[in-house]
Amino acid sequence: MENNNIYEIENLNKGNELKQQEILERYPKYLPLGSIVILKKGWKKIMIMGFLPIDMDSKEEIYDYLGCLYPEGIVRTDINILFNHEDIKQIIAIGLKDQEQEEFMKDLTLNIDDEGVKKEILDKVKRK
Repeated sequence: MENNNIYEIENLNKGNELKQQEILERYPKYLPLGSIVILKKGWKKIMIMGFLPIDMDSKEEIYDYLGCLYPEGIVRTDINILFNHEDIKQIIAIGLKDQEQEEFMKDLTLNIDDEGVKKEILDKVKRK
């Protein structure tokens, strides 16, 4: 694979805890779309397919990630996997990383990491 900074996809050695820690430090909050993880309370691979989903049942929480089973993908539109960064036990692969993704991540973290912003969003959802 050419290394010309257009894209970067990393396959990680599952057994390498040092590599896992290094990756978690490099991505302290949001992994790129397409990243594949295993959650602390799970064993099945999950692919990240979105950010900041709202639990529409309770309308009380905004999660970090929206995921689907890997390799199955979306098998039912009424079932989503909502989870937070701290729920990740293991990172299997990092999704596409390019300049557009990096700019999006900067905007995302600047605009949503404030708990006041999250509360404002949830209040709007509850009113609808």
